[in-house]
Amino acid sequence: MRRVFWLNEHGVLGEAVCEDVFWSDGEGMSICYFQPSKGKRVMVKSSSRPRDPMFEVGEVAQVLYDPGRPTRAVLVEDRVESIGGYRAAMYIFFAGAAILVTAGVIKAVV
Repeated sequence: MRRVFWLNEHGVLGEAVCEDVFWSDGEGMSICYFQPSKGKRVMVKSSSRPRDPMFEVGEVAQVLYDPGRPTRAVLVEDRVESIGGYRAAMYIFFAGAAILVTAGVIKAVV
């Protein structure tokens, strides 16, 4: 998760072309490649997804990468899903904590 936040703040935006889809146990993972401003072509994989892969072969995807170390890369759509899932978990945690605190206050008052 740290990598995703770091790339969100400091990463360079580029384009990757998806060239393959890897299937395992009914989940699809898009395999994409991009050319950083310096260096060789780099592979970046999407997260595994049930049924449909994130990108089909031939689709262009946006990628965020570390220009000093281009192998540190994430597909932008994966980044959005990762951060969204993280935020949802945090909201659930804080909602549960708020309910417990409220219940404790009510019990103390009554």
